[in-house]
Amino acid sequence: MKKRLLSAFMALALCLTLLPTAALAAEAEGTEHKHPICGKTHKDIGDHTETCGNVTWTAWNGTDMDASKDHIQLTEGNYYLLDTLTVSDTIHVSGTVSLCLNGKKLEHTGTVITVEGGAVLNICDCQGTGEIASTSNSDETAILVTT
Repeated sequence: MKKRLLSAFMALALCLTLLPTAALAAEAEGTEHKHPICGKTHKDIGDHTETCGNVTWTAWNGTDMDASKDHIQLTEGNYYLLDTLTVSDTIHVSGTVSLCLNGKKLEHTGTVITVEGGAVLNICDCQGTGEIASTSNSDETAILVTT
């Protein structure tokens, strides 16, 4: 009797572990990613020039927004990548920044992005294939958050 109960319990446990995986796979196939700050999909906003509620997206190509700093400064706003981008220095976030990877890769040989001093960084990817990567051979982190 104990063996039957144990077998039944194991079979039930196995079935339960498979359910979440199947549900997530079905959800991923039928749902397009939505931007967290406006809820619109890439189909809704096209190349980020269509409306997204009251959100205006600006193409960003790695340009430093504050030349007085000794690193790349990304200041308050909503940005998206037009293409894969290899930056020349660590990106420091200032204020509240939303960055859509737009299916592109953002990379640097060291830490790619530093968020510090009360700054906020929202990262999304309306295409679903974007990536942030440190190409360093050391233990560099792609995103560093400090207080």
